Amino acid sequence: MQTVTQTLVRRWFDYDAETGILRWKLSKPGIKAGDIAGTKPKGNEQIKVRFMKQEFWAEELIWIYVHKQYQCPKHLNDINNDNRLINLC
Repeated sequence: MQTVTQTLVRRWFDYDAETGILRWKLSKPGIKAGDIAGTKPKGNEQIKVRFMKQEFWAEELIWIYVHKQYQCPKHLNDINNDNRLINLC
């Protein structure tokens, strides 16, 4: 399994810190560049993204994108799908 690095995440995704939206930067089968990354599993508000044969919460990929390290950040306002950078710590 390939290690997910900031370089890899930034190659595949664009992130808008103001809106909290993570988008695919590159196309792949079933996904076009510019599509919003991830889906909400049934009964869950958080967004899950399948990437590099692994599943991540969107906020995990966002944290790697911004801070170069893997961490599962908390949502400060307790809204689990609010992935704006100001809401993650």
